[in-house]
Amino acid sequence: MSSVAYGAISNVDIKGGETVIVGPATGQFSGAVVEIASALGARVIALGRNQAALAKLRSRIPRVETVAITGDVEKDAKAIQAFGPADAFIDCTPHTVHTEPSHFRSALLSLRKRGRVGLMGGMSANISLPYYYMILNSLEVKGKWMYTQAEIRRVVKMIEVGTLKIGKGAGHQVCGEFKLEEYEKAFETASRNGGWGTLIVFTP
Repeated sequence: MSSVAYGAISNVDIKGGETVIVGPATGQFSGAVVEIASALGARVIALGRNQAALAKLRSRIPRVETVAITGDVEKDAKAIQAFGPADAFIDCTPHTVHTEPSHFRSALLSLRKRGRVGLMGGMSANISLPYYYMILNSLEVKGKWMYTQAEIRRVVKMIEVGTLKIGKGAGHQVCGEFKLEEYEKAFETASRNGGWGTLIVFTP
């Protein structure tokens, strides 16, 4: 999961000291994007509808601000903009979303000039872009699938030197351990524990 998340971050070249919007941010993958962006020294504005899950991110990961998605594009944009203009936005909308999500436009309107947009979600819906607004603000949109071999090595190095924390100390919890033949039970458990920091493990 961390390797895929790093691929999303590398795609829009997040640097220490920058502000990056991540939305939605409370799932396993999107939460990992928040973790790694913070580990690189960025400030993260995490978007989501689940306030308890947002609070968990804010309490466990440094430099995280949160904004609850209401569905009102302008209202949510103002809430994001309260933290100042963002340098980048990483969209992590899951495949279960079949219509254009409101947070996408809210985040887009909160980017500074020459801001970057990274598409790393899985939604089946198409999105509409404010054409002239994007030209005037020189916004860049990039899609990315998974990660490269070099990006995996960078994640391993971050873990080795301690900038990226893993395990219980980082707020991660194993919800179940299963043998391969118990895959159905494992998938059921995973579907009930899909938020950030919850994992299942297959054991030999």
